[in-house]
Amino acid sequence: VLLGTTLQGIGSGLENTLLIIAQPGHTTSAALVASNATFGGYLDWFLPSRDELVEMNTRLQPQTTYGFVAGNPNYWSSTENVTATSAIARNIGQQVTQGLNKEQLHYVRPARRF
Repeated sequence: VLLGTTLQGIGSGLENTLLIIAQPGHTTSAALVASNATFGGYLDWFLPSRDELVEMNTRLQPQTTYGFVAGNPNYWSSTENVTATSAIARNIGQQVTQGLNKEQLHYVRPARRF
């Protein structure tokens, strides 16, 4: 389902995550995985927006630090692409952001506000 309301800017990941999870009949998604995370005893995790994920990729190097997998894995963002079947993902190793099919399996790196 294309929500048509997810944003890409820094500070929009939490709202995007809540919008994704609030969809009628929603049972599984990268957003749900992120929001159910309990790392470090914290319960306020969310799926980062496109720009939040880019910033995490830029600042949290090397890749294996802070929960990123080494190599060229794709990580989901909470930002939709232009169709109902596509969302924005970030290839951490190549530092490329692209729209990918929502049915594909990719990594999730939850974020939280601090």
